[in-house]
Amino acid sequence: ELATEIAPTFSKALNNLGVCRLRVRDDVAAEAIFRRGLTLEPNDPALLTNLLRLLQQQARTAEVGTLLGQLEQLKVSNPFFFLFRGYEALADNDNARALDYMAEALRRESELPEVHVGLAEAYLALGDLDRARHHVGRALKLDATHPEARRLLALVNR
Repeated sequence: ELATEIAPTFSKALNNLGVCRLRVRDDVAAEAIFRRGLTLEPNDPALLTNLLRLLQQQARTAEVGTLLGQLEQLKVSNPFFFLFRGYEALADNDNARALDYMAEALRRESELPEVHVGLAEAYLALGDLDRARHHVGRALKLDATHPEARRLLALVNR
C-alpha cells in the first residue's frame, strides 16, 4: 500500500497490491486495483494475467474472453501469456501441455520468479520432485519472499 501511495502510477506496485488482496480473499478490492493499473498500463501482462485469473475463478466468461484476446496479442514476447496458458492446462489436468507452456515462458524470460514457480507447479504435477525443487530454488534466489515459491518449498521438501 505504501508503494502505491508513494508512486500511484507504478503498475508493478499496483499489481503486487492486487495480488495481496487476492491472497486475503478480497476479490472486489483486487479487481479494482488491477483495473486501476490497467488504466495506466493497458497492456501490462502481469495485471492482465492476474485480472484474467480472478475473472476466470468467478466464471465471468465474457470478460475472460475479451482479456484473453488482449493478452494473446501480446504473446509474441510475453512470458505471462504462456504462464496463464500453463495454469489453464494444469487446471485441465493436461500436465504435459502445462509443462510445454511453462517452458516457453522460461525461454522468453528466465529471470522472473513467477516463471520458475510455474515450472515447479508443472513438474510437481508430473511427479518430478527434483526438477520442481530446482525451480523452487531458482524462484527463491530471484525473490526470497515470493509467497508461492515459499509455499512450494514446503511441498517439495516433505
